[in-house]
Amino acid sequence: MTSAFTISPRVIHTISSLPAEDRDVITTALARELILGVDVTTSLSPIQAILYAIVRQYVRQDSVQ
Repeated sequence: MTSAFTISPRVIHTISSLPAEDRDVITTALARELILGVDVTTSLSPIQAILYAIVRQYVRQDSVQ
């Protein structure tokens, strides 16, 4: 991602409510994509990919507002 992004309370709450294992994986994936521009989709389990897609959509929506 090459533009500014917002980590809103909604994103933080969603990530915080995940089980510890998923929370760590999703947080790392989000940082890798947003900061480093790395494609993280191949490193996630199917369930984690769904969770990541939800969190990532929240970041996109909140960054536009």
